[in-house]
Amino acid sequence: MITSLENCWVWGGFGEVYKALDKGSGMYVAVKKAKLFANEKELLSESKLLMKCNSPFIVRYKGVVHNENELWIIMEFCYCGSLAACICNGNHLTKDELREIASCCLFGLYYLHQHNIMHRDIKPDNLFLSESGLIKLGDFGLAVQLEHSCSRRNTQCGTSWYMAPEVYNERTELKSDVWSLGITLIELAEGQNPYAGLSSAAVMKAILMSEPPSLSSSKWPAEFVDFVSKCLVKNVKERWSVKQLMEHPFVKDSVETIRNTGKSSLLAGLADRVEGKSAPVNPSKEMNVAPATAIGEKSATEDIAKRVIVKCNKDFVSLDENVEGIEVKKGVCNDAAFDEWEMAEYVRLRELIVGDECFQFVKDLKIVGLNALEKVEIGKECFCKANGGVFEMKDCEKLKSVKIGDGSFVGVVSVVFENLNMLKTISLGDEVFGGELKLVMKNLGELSELTGTMHALMHVKEAELMEMPKLKKCVLMGGLKNVKSVKMENAGKLESVKGLKEVMDEEKRITEEKKAKEMSAFARQTAEIRSIEDLKMVSCYIGVIVVASNCCNDSELQTLDLGLFVNLRELKVGDECFGNVNERVVIGRNCFTKCKNAYPKAMNQKGHFCLKNCPQIRELKMGSGSFNEYAVCEIENVPSLEGIEMGELSGKSGNFYYASLELKSDSQRVK
Repeated sequence: MITSLENCWVWGGFGEVYKALDKGSGMYVAVKKAKLFANEKELLSESKLLMKCNSPFIVRYKGVVHNENELWIIMEFCYCGSLAACICNGNHLTKDELREIASCCLFGLYYLHQHNIMHRDIKPDNLFLSESGLIKLGDFGLAVQLEHSCSRRNTQCGTSWYMAPEVYNERTELKSDVWSLGITLIELAEGQNPYAGLSSAAVMKAILMSEPPSLSSSKWPAEFVDFVSKCLVKNVKERWSVKQLMEHPFVKDSVETIRNTGKSSLLAGLADRVEGKSAPVNPSKEMNVAPATAIGEKSATEDIAKRVIVKCNKDFVSLDENVEGIEVKKGVCNDAAFDEWEMAEYVRLRELIVGDECFQFVKDLKIVGLNALEKVEIGKECFCKANGGVFEMKDCEKLKSVKIGDGSFVGVVSVVFENLNMLKTISLGDEVFGGELKLVMKNLGELSELTGTMHALMHVKEAELMEMPKLKKCVLMGGLKNVKSVKMENAGKLESVKGLKEVMDEEKRITEEKKAKEMSAFARQTAEIRSIEDLKMVSCYIGVIVVASNCCNDSELQTLDLGLFVNLRELKVGDECFGNVNERVVIGRNCFTKCKNAYPKAMNQKGHFCLKNCPQIRELKMGSGSFNEYAVCEIENVPSLEGIEMGELSGKSGNFYYASLELKSDSQRVK
């Protein structure tokens, strides 16, 4: 008999996991509940597969119970919790602990892969610390048995941060778990996932198009850095297998010790420190439910266990880290001395509802990193009597809706909605965020609706509006009409708000004018070069370059590309310079000319180009428009010259437009 279902974790994509009491054994177990519908056969097949798994590095599956329209999978309960909860509670893992963790994960994956099973969801949430000093791989909600080790699946599951490149191409295989392990180790080491803060689309782009993430070689041992790099090889054929990784120098001794002793002393010590302290990611209310009782759908409000209703100031002290729902009644916490509210401790908070006229003297409201939070509703005239404050809502991965009533947050100077990947709606009442402020709305991948009634966002002066591709409805009654500076990209319907594009265009024009003035100022200046370092520091807008004698002869300087200097009108080179620039000369477009058109109106009578006595020069190349006012082009005694390229065949060139060409050299090599 399974009773007392409590503490819900969202572990897998197929259902929820509860802590429960097995009255038969008197022991706690974990119960994974999954609804039976179209994939019933898959779930039943999965449960039979999981019950066959028997390894000290795998969370044991004990049985299966049918409960009307649900399937309950009974599993071993890990009292010390997951590594995700461990690091969230402030534990910093050492390199030696990370070595032991990696070794245990390899043992678990080796067992699964030997049985042709993909885990498919390796991440810190699914790595459980046992009291015996081992790491156990949990949540096989996505594991699939394969016909042989090279088989591939064409389905995409698992958290996107940890997905291997081939998973996006529907080519998942056993080594895909190795990639996930590499990402997991970076997160455990650094305390943050390398793709944190990115939208799902941005994560996919980074995984497929960018170089794999890596550990800092200055912060972590070279062996650890190399181990992770072997996991994160994009080409799956070149990526190391679990068996190969077990022989890697970083873990080889650890693997042997754990194989011989059956445990890790370091991890046993870690278990002693964290046992009972690792809170579930998303706790749900305790229920005494018999297996024969069906559990129907519940609204978010009904399913919240510890809800604190604040009716007066004294009730506020009832709030603690275990609260899941906060409901503040009208007119509470308005004493002028109550001017701050720290939200960070409410790690389990799922719902925040604030009535009208509350917290009026609180200056800042920062809701950051509350990963259980789903809903925020704030009434009228709240947070409204303090000026210069900040409203910040970011990194809340489950937040779906935000609603703020008339007259709230009228005095803030900064508003941030950022990295809220599940947020769908934002509703703002009259004058909300109506003062002069900076607005940041960034990485809101699922936001589909933004509304604001009269004067909401009325006096925003600076806006950063990025990555809101699904924003289809945007109704602002007077909002964003006074913006003076804006950065906007992939902002959905906001891109059609009248005036924003004009502001961007005007800013671009001003920037270009400023750049032109800077170019003009540099064009009137002279750069004196006495070393290669001086040459590297020269602005590309400089007008005159004077190279002192006997310098820039470094072996690394083999090409002099004057095309970099777009305003260069005069180049003076002293004796015995550029000794290693003896094979190739490259000059860009519109160099050594005041006229930027292809055909100049007048000739510079003093303009004389001379390439002379350079026995190693093989190539002379210049872009269109360069030297177009020069009177003479002289090439003499350049016996190795193979090619001369001036301008472009496809358009106007104008090089040496008025000049005579004097070619006084053996030109047999010229093509």
